[in-house]
Amino acid sequence: MATKSDAPRPEPRFDWFIPIDGDGAHIGTFRAERPPSFEYLRKVVETAEQLGYYSLLIPTRFSNGLFEESAPLAETWTTVTALAAVTSRIRFLVAVRPGFISTGLFAQMAATLDQISVGRIDLNASPTENLETVAKAKGTTVRDLTAVILDRDRHNDLIAEVREAGARIRLIPHGDAPAAISTAWPDSGIDLLVGIGGSPEGIIAAAALKCMGGEIQGRLWPRNDEERKAGVAAGYDVERVLSTDELVRGQNVFFAATGITDSELLRGVHYDARGASTQSLVVRSKSGTVRRVDARHRLHKLQEYNLL
Repeated sequence: MATKSDAPRPEPRFDWFIPIDGDGAHIGTFRAERPPSFEYLRKVVETAEQLGYYSLLIPTRFSNGLFEESAPLAETWTTVTALAAVTSRIRFLVAVRPGFISTGLFAQMAATLDQISVGRIDLNASPTENLETVAKAKGTTVRDLTAVILDRDRHNDLIAEVREAGARIRLIPHGDAPAAISTAWPDSGIDLLVGIGGSPEGIIAAAALKCMGGEIQGRLWPRNDEERKAGVAAGYDVERVLSTDELVRGQNVFFAATGITDSELLRGVHYDARGASTQSLVVRSKSGTVRRVDARHRLHKLQEYNLL
């Protein structure tokens, strides 16, 4: 028997695309009828915003095969930055294609666009594309990368894609914050962490990575419609991709951690006849200094001190 749910239906959201290759009156045309002049693309974007569209997809392009050499060419980042400046609400979903430009240049262009659009940029890169970007930045191949992923059912599709791409996978039952920090530790053997984890862990990892010269990107991931509505009501943009500097805005960040159980990042607490040994990580963003401290603790001396 069918039942009617009392839960309110989510507001529909509509998206479109920016035809930087030109377009025409018919879908799938081989030869575009309207060249992608800026005035035409501006008209498309302004019309979509007026009609209430949520976002516009724009692919990464540096050439087109639909026109002669003398025809106008709409390069992705220049075009979307200019279009962001003449709009106020609509978001821009940039389909990133690693390998077209250097990682550093891509980061600069994305940061510039994010500033001009006041946070209205979304980066659409698949796990495979992210692996390719990391491999190129490290001067290696995807097959030589090791990705850490929390062993959760929600990551089944992600695990399958990373395996298909050829990267090694290290599944962990917990501890995504230490795993994320380990990506900036040369001897950890971990190149990147991907997947969905806890928000507090993300902030902790961002603080450490900012001190160690690492990088993290993340966005809120509501588990249900109730959490999404609560986030929106609190003023959060649940679609926005947050960078390291947005997650941790301070410029003089300190981070310290002591291992409890053994991990790739730190040894845990170990006991012997003489007492206990610990290993800690202490880092600071302003100096960039990274210290790993090995300490021994004479437990009977600590007990005497505690009695004072």
